[in-house]
Amino acid sequence: MNRLQNGYIEIFNPELLEREQLGFSMDLEGNSLLNDEEGLWQADWLVIGHIKLTGDPIIIETAEPGQPVK
Repeated sequence: MNRLQNGYIEIFNPELLEREQLGFSMDLEGNSLLNDEEGLWQADWLVIGHIKLTGDPIIIETAEPGQPVK
């Protein structure tokens, strides 16, 4: 596990990434939550893990070079 200043992080197993998008890019029924409006979930965002202390997601932006972490 990697250590952050405010807690531990968990990076998801690549095989489980689709499941971990629930509540972000899709709802519990599998319906898309993607939206082009600013401030709403974008198609090129991918949750790859979370901060265990706070539950905050670790998100990469797949459309940008180097896939920056948000």
